[in-house]
Amino acid sequence: MTPTDLVILLACAGVLALVITLLVSVRRLGRSLAAAQSGLRTLRDDVEALAAPSAEAPAGAEPPSRPNYVITANGDDERVAGQPPFPTGRVVAVTLGEPLHKVAAFSYGVRRALREEKRAHLAYQVRREYRRRRRATRRAARAR
Repeated sequence: MTPTDLVILLACAGVLALVITLLVSVRRLGRSLAAAQSGLRTLRDDVEALAAPSAEAPAGAEPPSRPNYVITANGDDERVAGQPPFPTGRVVAVTLGEPLHKVAAFSYGVRRALREEKRAHLAYQVRREYRRRRRATRRAARAR
C-alpha cells in the first residue's frame, strides 16, 4: 500500500466518522424536537383549559376582581400625577455611581504609583537587583 493510498483511506475514514457523527446528532435533535413538541402540545392544552370559562361559574357571573395594588411597586404611593416614579437625580446618581467609583479607585492607584517616594523605592530595588545579578555573574565566571 502506497502512502497516497494510506492518506486516501484515512481521509475516507475521517469522512465516514463525520457522517456518522452528523447522523447521530440529527437523530438526537429529532428526538429532542419531538419531546419539545409534545411538551408544547401539553402546555397549549393547559392554557386552553385555563382560558375556557369554568363550568362551575354561572353564565352571568363576573370574574373575581383583581386587587388594586401591585406587589412590585416601589412604595411611592403619594406620587404626583405626570411625574416619573424616580427623580432624574436619583437615576443619574445610580447610573454614574459605579463608573465614578471605578475612576476614583483607578486614579488613586495612579497617583500612588507616581509618588516620588514610590518611584525612588522602585529605582532603588532595580539597582539592587542589577548589582546582585552582576555579582552572581562574576562569581560564576570565577568558578569556571
